[in-house]
Amino acid sequence: MVKLIPKGVAKFDKRLQDIEELPDGNVKLKFVDGTEAVHSAVVGCDGVKSRTRKAVLGENDLSANAVFSGKYVYRGLIPMDKASALLGDEMARNSQMYFGYHGHVLTFPIQHGDVMNVVAFASKDEWKDPNWVVGTTKEDLTKDFEGFSKHVRGIISMMEDTDIWALFHHLPARTYTRGNMLVIGDAAHATTPNHGSGAAMAIEDAYVLSSLLAEVHHASDLKAAFQAFEKVRLYRTQKVVATSHEAGQLYDLELPGYEDDVEKIAENLQKRMRWIWEEDLEQEVTDAKTFFHAAAKQKY
Repeated sequence: MVKLIPKGVAKFDKRLQDIEELPDGNVKLKFVDGTEAVHSAVVGCDGVKSRTRKAVLGENDLSANAVFSGKYVYRGLIPMDKASALLGDEMARNSQMYFGYHGHVLTFPIQHGDVMNVVAFASKDEWKDPNWVVGTTKEDLTKDFEGFSKHVRGIISMMEDTDIWALFHHLPARTYTRGNMLVIGDAAHATTPNHGSGAAMAIEDAYVLSSLLAEVHHASDLKAAFQAFEKVRLYRTQKVVATSHEAGQLYDLELPGYEDDVEKIAENLQKRMRWIWEEDLEQEVTDAKTFFHAAAKQKY
């Protein structure tokens, strides 16, 4: 795919500082290195700390910046032979999730089955450090999971890396577009990883948007295309953010109405992901094109 991009189109080592909407409808990008670029439109895919999002929503909008989700994670790698000795092959070589009060632990094989990856989730009320990845101690790691089963405590005891990663997500944005600016992916709807669908939503965004842009023949129609994109994508993507946060509470035995009721949790898990997996993306594209052509027709 990279070979399909004409030479000179991609520019690297750029950090966006500001975006200015020009009177003629074009958009000026201002970069930290002092350079500028003027284009017909901007699609911001600049991640959870998106500068484009602030330009679309406004600097003072409550949803312009990501907020702490109340969860953080430890990550670790354990040689599979050691993991199997502790857990047995069946448990070590297949994906497992261990639920507990205010935390849970996810394990799965990587590197062709030679290593067991560990992601251990814990809770806290607020995140005060300006950095989202910080060091901690083995004592703190052990303490966070002291109430878990002996298998989990054994896994935790073999983890060497004690850095913790704060999990931030976005509050619902009122819009993804303003004029000829649009945000997609994490810039639009950064989510916690509890549904494993954050990257998938970005891929869906790209598919719907690329299908819409194929219908655009004049720069003046880009605004209508971006609005059509928002109509079909905003609700679904924001629901993923909300339900992923809810899933974290479910896994940590915190969700009101479920708490530590194992039977109710199991019933919830059987169906909670279906609406994500069973989406008709082709229908989304069809709907988006219908919205776009209706809006474009009104212009002429």
